[in-house]
Amino acid sequence: MAQLHTEGKSKGTIESYRNISCKFLLFAEQSDVLRLEDISEKTVVDFFVALRASWAAESLRTAASGLRTFFRFIEVDESLLYALPRRLPRKTAIVDPLTEDEESRIWSYLAVQKLSMRDKAITGLIMLTGLRAVDVAGLQFNDVDWFCNTIYIVQSKTKKALVLPLLPRVGNDIAKYICLERPTSTSQHIFLTHQKEVFSIDPV
Repeated sequence: MAQLHTEGKSKGTIESYRNISCKFLLFAEQSDVLRLEDISEKTVVDFFVALRASWAAESLRTAASGLRTFFRFIEVDESLLYALPRRLPRKTAIVDPLTEDEESRIWSYLAVQKLSMRDKAITGLIMLTGLRAVDVAGLQFNDVDWFCNTIYIVQSKTKKALVLPLLPRVGNDIAKYICLERPTSTSQHIFLTHQKEVFSIDPV
């Protein structure tokens, strides 16, 4: 995990690779393979046969990628790398963009329903900027420049910097939430969670 962090892998990728590596080691142990040098091509093949019983085909691609990285880290025999499945399907499902009617209905819903200021601000932010949910959840006070009307973040998934205009509607909704609804907290995250009407200082 430290090596993956050094390589600049995202938190999600590191956790995914850790998960698949642990699963493989447990599988090997249950198959009476107790030393890394005793891992065989059959162990690898049997592992993926077992995964197919409960994993979606698209997820096996991520599993193979994670295990390939782990094998290279522990410097196994090259033959094990060739035992990993290839030509696995990619996750190609892309959500269709909203139609004009769907977008209009969302804005109408936000206007008439008694939603919290937090929910309205988050929805407007996503709708008008296209930010990923993880980046909205991680948005902090110092990411918003109220004087220059910009939002500056480093994207969680790509690690690339992104500067967006702070549109009046988005800025007003965020400001209302901060001033009128957001509980007092030392957290630097703008949006806080609340459960059973008791607010916490954890980010969304």
